Formats: sequence, C-alpha cells, structure tokens
Amino acid sequence: MTLLQLIQENSFVYFVDLDTNIEEINAFICPKQKIPTDYLPSEKSYFKEKQYEKYAMALKKELQREIKHLKENQILEVLLKEVVTIKNNQVRQDLLLSSILSTINSL
Repeated sequence: MTLLQLIQENSFVYFVDLDTNIEEINAFICPKQKIPTDYLPSEKSYFKEKQYEKYAMALKKELQREIKHLKENQILEVLLKEVVTIKNNQVRQDLLLSSILSTINSL
C-alpha cells in the first residue's frame, strides 16, 4: 500500500512533528480534504518499516515504561487527556487558519 493510498482510505491524518531526539514538537489531526495537494506523498511512496524502526522502538519502550506504572482507568484518563489536548490544538489551529484566510480575503 502506498502512503497516498493510506491517506485516501482514512477520513483524517494525524500529523506529528518530531525533533531529532524523537520529542514531539507539535501534533494535530487534519481532515484529508484539507491537506494541500503538494503535501501529499507521491504514488511511489511506500511505508518502509526499517526507515521508522528506531522511532517506533523508542516510542514502544516509552509507552511500556509508562503503562507499567498505570492502572487501566489511569491509562484511559491519560488517553482522554491526550485526545482533548489534540482537539484543543486543532481548534486553535483552525482559528488561526480562519483568521489568516479572513485577512487574505480582505486584502
């Protein structure tokens, strides 16, 4: 499956910006219809597990470490807080984009 097919088969894309230390810089959810065409991967782009293995293994270790210290309802609470944070970030980004578009349209 190509990366483009993966995007096209879902209603939204979850973008995560990481720094060189695999620390999250920014994360947001974007409906696939709002992704600019020039941001989409080519039809020849494929997900290569080995390319992301370092990041996936680091994330897996971090999650395992956190899960060991949490009970089931604590995990759900943490996940819910993450979803709320993501949603709040998305709302702020949508407001900013609307403001920018309004400014551009008024020029």
